[in-house]
Amino acid sequence: MSEALKATNVREITKESVTESESLVVNGVSVSKPQENPMQAGDFYFRPTIVEHIEKLPWYRRILTGVEKTGVVHEVVTTIVISCPVCGLPILTNPTHKLLQRKPLTIDREIACPYAPAGMAGAHAFSIKDGNIMPA
Repeated sequence: MSEALKATNVREITKESVTESESLVVNGVSVSKPQENPMQAGDFYFRPTIVEHIEKLPWYRRILTGVEKTGVVHEVVTTIVISCPVCGLPILTNPTHKLLQRKPLTIDREIACPYAPAGMAGAHAFSIKDGNIMPA
């Protein structure tokens, strides 16, 4: 990552882009052809994810309903699929990576590549601030 990489090419993942692609049958196996070029280093997609967690209800609601002491809360969190600037493989961030700004892209924590070889020599991580991808 010696040259400056920018996280500027953004695409939105939609159901149509995943399900409505051209397909070919090769040796009896259906192979889909992507409509767009594969991801390059620094390309990313926004992907909304629903996170479910249990939350204790306020005291006044527990008194009024008298039945439920907890409630299930659904929260929509934007995760990001980003191409690793070192190895080029796609990485999905988890809900703990907070998206601070969409344009230019800013994420609050560093992202470690899960495909990196074990040990300190092969591990690589990076952070994204103001659209710039920097080694961690």
